[in-house]
Amino acid sequence: MPPHEAARFQGREGDAVRARGVVVHSVPADEGFWLGPKEGNLIWVSLTGSGESEPRLKPGEKLSFTGEMATHGPGFARRLGVTKAEGALQLSHLRWHLEVPRDQVRRG
Repeated sequence: MPPHEAARFQGREGDAVRARGVVVHSVPADEGFWLGPKEGNLIWVSLTGSGESEPRLKPGEKLSFTGEMATHGPGFARRLGVTKAEGALQLSHLRWHLEVPRDQVRRG
């Protein structure tokens, strides 16, 4: 991923997003994970649909998926169970994330 990956995904609520070969940074919650090569430049992916976050994702894995842009307000990180150490402040500051159906996540 280039250093300014977040800029690649910025758009409007509901805009379609296609990602290929993006890198999982961390997986702090079953409901989602962080993408990106380094702290301070991460993008939250919120998994939608029923079930747990299958397949089990691991930091460093490359993924491809189709989803859409979504905005969120205060308290979003808390509702997901993302702690300060896991990036709650950054998630609150971003005010947007990607929503991806669980069955759209592919390795590679």
